[in-house]
Amino acid sequence: MLSLTALGAYAQRSRGELHIEVRDPQGAALAAAAELISEANQFRQAFPVGMDGRYVLQDLPFGPYRLNLAAEGFAPWTELVEIRSEVPVRIAVTLGLAPVTTQVRVSNFRDGSMKRTACCIRGDRNTTCNSCWTDCR
Repeated sequence: MLSLTALGAYAQRSRGELHIEVRDPQGAALAAAAELISEANQFRQAFPVGMDGRYVLQDLPFGPYRLNLAAEGFAPWTELVEIRSEVPVRIAVTLGLAPVTTQVRVSNFRDGSMKRTACCIRGDRNTTCNSCWTDCR
């Protein structure tokens, strides 16, 4: 009788684990913000990956999940993960560097007005543009 009870408890578990390891391009451990989402299981958990670059999620219902990782200065990462058994799923992620973006705004005016810039480039001297014409000199 005891063995049937133990077998019943084992069969009902249907839970797994996800072991995450995050590194930078040089292989160093990397702290990151993470989120695990499963619409099928109505599951959502945000968590921090520590300075050692590791995190373990336990007691996850079987099913598909989306893992999102983000760290300052690195490109965001996302991937589908399937938890199908009690055998831990191990994910090792190397985050790439974030692309560098530069924005340049050029203006000839103290207030940065684009309307005044267009007005002065055309050289209009009507009453609307008198003030900007003065600023253009």
